[in-house]
Amino acid sequence: MPRIYRSTNGCFRRSPITSNYVDTGEFPGKSIRALSLELLWTDGPLSVMAEIVPARTDASGAGDPSFFGSSLVVSYVLTGENRPYDPHVGYARRIIPVSRTGAFEVFGRYSTVDLTDGAINGGETAKRTVGLNWWASQHWKVSVSTGDVDLERAGLEGRAKITLLRTQWVF
Repeated sequence: MPRIYRSTNGCFRRSPITSNYVDTGEFPGKSIRALSLELLWTDGPLSVMAEIVPARTDASGAGDPSFFGSSLVVSYVLTGENRPYDPHVGYARRIIPVSRTGAFEVFGRYSTVDLTDGAINGGETAKRTVGLNWWASQHWKVSVSTGDVDLERAGLEGRAKITLLRTQWVF
């Protein structure tokens, strides 16, 4: 979900590092309350992760809009490793390869963002992607994914094809 933050002039803005598919623009407000609910289920190399993020603003001039984001990820580690859960930090840890050739993980993801409510027409998206992660070592991951993004905003509808290649250092 695109991150919304309050700038020094008291207006809410989207983070400059997120997608332009949805955008609330600036609007004056006092606060934003968000609750993230997450679920992780693993059975050996199979993982299912889900998250919902409802957010409500205290922005009376914009109708106190509420926003919503969600995601569902299903992954399977082809080389048999699992994604351990660490209860001390409250999240799933990275996959640690047992072989010198690394661990290979296939995944599918579905996510939505709705930034339209009250006087704000920030748009809605639904994104479907599939991909492959190569956990080269305990600290390096290379990922490639592809998919579709549906967009609806201000009466316009569209679809985009996306491809992402990512190299990540996990510390």
